[in-house]
Amino acid sequence: MSMNKDHPVHLPDRLFVNHCYERFGVNRGVYNTVDKYLFTAGMIDITQRRAAMLEFLSYLHHVNGIKSNGRINFGGHGLSTRLKEYWVKTTPIPQ
Repeated sequence: MSMNKDHPVHLPDRLFVNHCYERFGVNRGVYNTVDKYLFTAGMIDITQRRAAMLEFLSYLHHVNGIKSNGRINFGGHGLSTRLKEYWVKTTPIPQ
């Protein structure tokens, strides 16, 4: 069976976590925090949450960069604050 890295949202859970670690340096704790935040915010579908998680981590990578230890930098405000900021920026306002 070939692992398709073009569509990581469809990987089994552990492989998706490994993908996040390899690409962004985030551990299982960060993964769980982001996943729970997105689920609580209303993203029920797992593939949508995973896609949103990858977008969020890519955004952080672009905005804050990667630390010398290879892990994503959350900046001085931490993960929860960055999640809230990202959610506000990317969630459409209901009309």
